[in-house]
Parts: sequence; C-alpha cells; structure tokens
Amino acid sequence: MCQICLDFVWERLHTGHWSSVEQVWRDYYAFFSGIAAANELLQSNKGRYSNALKFLDYGIIMGGDIDAILSRFAQYAHDACSGEVKTIIQNINSLHAQPAPANVDNLKEDILRFNDPSCEDFLTRISHETPFIITEYLKAWPAMHKWNVNYILETSALRHVPVELGAKYNDENWTQAIMPLHKFVEKFEMENSDPSLEKFFRAHKDTITSISFNPTGKQAASGSYDSCLIVWNLKNNQSQNRSFRYQGHEDAVMDVRFSPNGQLLASASRDKTVRLWVPNIKGESSSFKAHTSTVRSVDFSNDSELLCTASDDKTVKIFTVHRQKFQFSLSGHSNWVRVARFAPDSRILVSGSDDKTIKIWDKNTKECVHTFNEASCHVNSVMFHPSGSCIAAGNSDSTIKIWDIRINKLLQHYQTHQDEVNSVCFHPSGNLLISASSDSTLKLFDLLEGRLIYTLHGHQPKKAVAVAFSHCGDYFASGGADNQLLYWKTNLSDYFNSENNQENQMGRNYNSAAVEGDSRIPSGAVSSINTRHRPLLNQPQPSMYESKAKSVVFGTDSVPISGRSVLNPTGDTMTNIINEADYNNPLPPNSPPHTNKSSSTGSAMNESKKMNLALSQIISQLDTLTQTVAILEERLTNVENKVTDFIAHSHSSAKSSHHHHSKPN
Repeated sequence: MCQICLDFVWERLHTGHWSSVEQVWRDYYAFFSGIAAANELLQSNKGRYSNALKFLDYGIIMGGDIDAILSRFAQYAHDACSGEVKTIIQNINSLHAQPAPANVDNLKEDILRFNDPSCEDFLTRISHETPFIITEYLKAWPAMHKWNVNYILETSALRHVPVELGAKYNDENWTQAIMPLHKFVEKFEMENSDPSLEKFFRAHKDTITSISFNPTGKQAASGSYDSCLIVWNLKNNQSQNRSFRYQGHEDAVMDVRFSPNGQLLASASRDKTVRLWVPNIKGESSSFKAHTSTVRSVDFSNDSELLCTASDDKTVKIFTVHRQKFQFSLSGHSNWVRVARFAPDSRILVSGSDDKTIKIWDKNTKECVHTFNEASCHVNSVMFHPSGSCIAAGNSDSTIKIWDIRINKLLQHYQTHQDEVNSVCFHPSGNLLISASSDSTLKLFDLLEGRLIYTLHGHQPKKAVAVAFSHCGDYFASGGADNQLLYWKTNLSDYFNSENNQENQMGRNYNSAAVEGDSRIPSGAVSSINTRHRPLLNQPQPSMYESKAKSVVFGTDSVPISGRSVLNPTGDTMTNIINEADYNNPLPPNSPPHTNKSSSTGSAMNESKKMNLALSQIISQLDTLTQTVAILEERLTNVENKVTDFIAHSHSSAKSSHHHHSKPN
C-alpha cells in the first residue's frame, strides 16, 4: 500500500511545472518515504539499510525533512553501514592513487624556515624581500586535514544527492540526476582529472618531426631528423613493450602516417622519397621517388588506396598505394608546400604552404576550389575536422585559425602561443584541439566554448614539434627537440562522449571569435543552443519492489503538433508538419496509411462511433480515478492526524515519566 501511495504522489510531483505543485503533495511524499524506510529498517537486516537510505534521501530531496526525523533516520542508517563505507573508500583510493606531494627539502638553495610565525614576524620577514619557507602554519585548519574526499565519503558515501551531469549547460547530454555520492565521486570526479603523462620514450637521436597512431591503438610511430622512424608498442604488458627501429631513408624523416586499416605505415623524407612499411618486427618496406625536392608530408585516403604527398617542389601529388603509381599533380602554390591532408571522405584535400596560403582541392576535378590567405605567415600544419566541414591551421606567427570551408569564413582565432605553431590535431570527437609550438608547450583548446583549457610543459626548454591524438581519443602523444616521445592520457571524458562524436557540430554549435589570448565568446555568439525543457530528474523513484514494472506517468510529456523546424543530415532546413488527427490517432505498427477518399462515408461513421465509445470509456475511467483520489486523500488525512496524535501522546508520556523519576525519595 505504501508503494502504491508513493507511486501516485510521485506522478503528482512530476505533473506540470515544479513550482505549480502544491506543498501538500511534497509533504505526502516525505511522509510515505519515511514509512517505507521504517519498513526496511524493521527488517533487522543490514542489507536493507541502503534501501532505507534511498527512500529517506528521496523523501528529503523531493518532499522535505519532517521535523528533522528523516535526516536523523538517514544518519542512523548510514552509520549502520560503516563496514560497507570503508570498503567503498578503500576501492576508490586503490583505483585512484594520488601522486606524492612535492618535497621542498630538495631545494638546492639555503632558504630560511620559520615555524608557525606570528603576523608581526611574517610582516617583518616579507619586508626584507628575501624568500623564506613557512612550516606548520596551516595544520590547524580543518580544510588541510579534515575536509577531503575521504572525509566526505566517510560521512555520506551512501547518501543520495542531486547532481548535474555534463561539461556545460548547452551540451545535448547535460542533465540532472539523483545518485549515491560514492558513485558520483568514483565515476564523474575521479575519472575526469587533468591530462597526465603515462609514459615517455627516448630512442631517437635527433628532433622528432611527426607522430601517428595505429587505428588499433596498440602502436604509435614517430619520425625524426635522425633518418629513422620508430614504431612504439603501447601495450601495458611489459614483456611486449618493445619498439621497432626502421632504417632506410638517407635523410631526415619529415612525416609518418598509418593507413586507416592499420596494415601499412608511410614515411616522407628529405631524400625526396616515400616509403611504405609493414609495421611488424621485420619492417619490410618499398620505396619510390615522389618529388624533385624534400617531401614534407604524406597521407592516406580513407579507403587506404591512395597517397597524397606535399613537397618543396611546390606541388601536391596523388599516388596509388598498390604499385605506387602516379595519378596526378596539384599545382598552384608559389612556394614550399609543407603539408597536405585528405578530408575524412577523401573527396577533397587541403594544403598549406610557405606562400602564406591554404588551398582546398577537389580530387575529382583536380582544381583548387578555394584559397585562404594567411597574409603575414607561412602555414606549418593543417588538419580537417572529423566532420569534414572545417580545417585548423597552425601558423608561423604563433596563431591557430579554424576555417569553415562551407562558407569560407574564419570561425575561431587563437593567439596563445609565444612562438610558431608546428602541429595541430583535432580530437576524434571534434570538441577539442591540441597544438605543439616552438615555445616548448602543448595547448589544449575547448572548441565548444572557444577557450584555452590546458597548457602542458613536458618538452621544456626544447621545442614541441609534433602532436597527435589516438583514434579513440583517450590518449595523445607529443614529440620535440628533446628527442623524446611523451605519451599522455587525456582524462577529459566529458568532452568526447559518444553522442558528441556522432554530432560533430563544428560550424553549427561552435562559437565564432577572433580574439587574442583566451578566446572567449561574447554572449549571443553561439549559433545554435538546445533550449528544450530538461526534467529535474531523469530516473524513476525508489521502489520497495525492484522487480515491479515502472509506473505510468500521467501528463508529463508535451508533444507539439504544430509545424517545427529541424535539420536534416545535409544541414538544410526543412519543416516537419505533424497532422493533428494522425497524432491523436496513431497507426498501429505495419498498418496501411490513412486514406482520404470522400466515398468512404460508412467507414468514417464507424470510425466516429468507435471514437465516441473510446472517449466515453476514458471519461468513465477518469471519474473512477477522481473518486479514488478523493478517498485516498481522506485516508491520508486520517493517517496524518493519527501520527500527529501519536507523536503528541509520546511527548506527553515522556514528560510525565521524566517528572515522576525526578521526584526526591
């Protein structure tokens, strides 16, 4: 009976806007939640305490704390689960070990130390303008030893709390939910930390110029000025953590690229050749002369059947992978072509040159379809957005620009580096961009908000030359003039969930800006933001019987029947009109469409009779439901009065008992 009452009140709480719900329904929900929790606690089984906690927390959140009774019950139930809480804390700590703090005792300089100085001593010492170390000063602060994740889990690990899920309010997947605190900490807080360095490899003898990940995620390849390329095994198994050094080029390796099927590895060299390698221990390869000057870049088409190359001879060339047969050349640049890349669908290409231009080429017509002018700098790196609608360019003037190739307009402009940008790479989700610069830093940008979010200094004081994301996006690698390859874990799952991977909304939901430093966007610059109403909670209420089917929700969905504007996959606007009659009388699966012939008068009359009969039945059921609700409200009032009388009687009995025992003998 209690569960039935909870289900009924739950529906009333979620009918209409939250502010229009009468207070009495919230009180009812809190009351019945307390009754359900008491029923769980009376079972004398610790396994039921967590169920009781769920009822109590939902009652407090959705209804309210009745004279602090629910919160006291919840604290009692949580304290009774201390063993389970300790196990949860141990599991979280073992999975997410924190790094040791920095040791200031390793400082080489002889710096004075002061143990818990007074304010006067501090002001005196700081006026001397010499460095000193203060010790034992903050240990008295509770925030330094008490208020940490473990303490919060000890007191509230099993409590249910309302949380907001999602990186930003304008994300399609942003929502609110109620969940146990320990699950929120473990899943959303511990997993979403800063980018972290997982491994570093040092085998090259000169600057690393390029990096590419095998689509399988098991290997990464790097090219270097030392004329070698190395394939690194990224498996966690240490016995298999071997690298393969491939030698064959007679001069610096300028670029390396895995084929989309992972079966081949291409390398471009200053010796004017391109080599195709089989990425295994044998390292078999075939070579062909591609250009009359240095080959700066190489890339595969999406079907792994074609190669495009860029060279200092000012051309871009296309070859077949099989037999390395020359197909055609793309001419139009007036200086070295530093990079050329296929679009995700391989129908077009992009090239960047020292002639300060970026050109878009049509593979079928072999013509340049558009040229972006960079005016004052040469282009070091160009890459397509995963959607194919935009390109990012890293330039010698320390800027990064993102262009929309559909409308040929500049979308974003970042000027956060202090030296030329050598490499840029989109995250597979399309929501992030990473860059490597001669200022020794890697910078990670949030493209949805148009701002810099991280600066990484792994290669200081040497130049950072190359950077690339893995195909899953969980990792990225960087290389530079320190001859090291650094393997990083991204740790930013909020930015690349599966829904965003499919959306690829660059040019539609991305902010547009051209500012220096932090590329924040003025309000109103977002071209499209989801404004649909989001429910307060996205999960059902707690149930006393988990095996029962979900209850029916009355009046919570609102479906428009007027015309609405949506976007089809091609980006064109179309209008979807829903016929009101079809909406109110949906067809069963596999049924034929409605016919509108005027001759079917008898059929229309039959349909009208059926409709009238159905409406009369619905009205009858609504009358019955209204009567049931009235009876239920009366019973609830009686129960509430009895509980109030019982509490008052208990208080009076306790007072009289206390007065009797306090009399002197």
